[in-house]
Amino acid sequence: MNEKPQKIVTFTKVRLPYGWLGNMSPYPVEYEGKVYRTSEALFQALRFEGFAEVQEEIRAQKSPMSAKMVAKKYSELLNRTGEWDEADDDIDRMRLCLELKLEQHPELIQMLVDTGDAMIIEDCTARPGGSAKFWGAVLEDGRWQGRNVLGNLWMELRNGLGVDVSGTREVKKTRVCPQCSSENIVPIVYGLPRPELIERAARGEVVLGGCFVFESAPNRSCLSCHHQWEENEIFD
Repeated sequence: MNEKPQKIVTFTKVRLPYGWLGNMSPYPVEYEGKVYRTSEALFQALRFEGFAEVQEEIRAQKSPMSAKMVAKKYSELLNRTGEWDEADDDIDRMRLCLELKLEQHPELIQMLVDTGDAMIIEDCTARPGGSAKFWGAVLEDGRWQGRNVLGNLWMELRNGLGVDVSGTREVKKTRVCPQCSSENIVPIVYGLPRPELIERAARGEVVLGGCFVFESAPNRSCLSCHHQWEENEIFD
């Protein structure tokens, strides 16, 4: 009996389906009191610990690709041999960036959960050179070739959310407001809102918390009494 092939979710450009998985996608992240326009910008800045001026030049860039090009310009400071953009000590930096992206944009948590048990792959087939087979994978003769580090990190984080193969979260769910016991509660979303997020807020599906997130910031809001609180458990 033939086994059912595993579902595969691929991501490439940010405007295509699942483009939000890419570091170039427009989700600002805050780190140590500073806001970076994308997780790509933060990731590149983290590589240059001890070089504050370089980090600020990276952070100042208006596009994620420009941030990467600034990092490449200073890549000799990293003292790496071979390909500058692929090193195992970057993996923890990337994991941190993805964790912050999820924490500060909670709507992405459900989107990640919705991928179920699919294999997540950064599809670099159209640009197979450089670090393509490190961070992503390339489809060659019908087979995916590459370490797919970015895709594997996303799957690791998804597993940490307590997702089973059906895409159902296994964590305890908070269903009532601790102040008025209403079930009319929604997530508070931080960061620069995209048009679709503004529409969700208008429909009462989320509450916009502003561009900056601080320690112990509330992440749940009651639409009945307007009480806001920090909830450590994930809920629908």
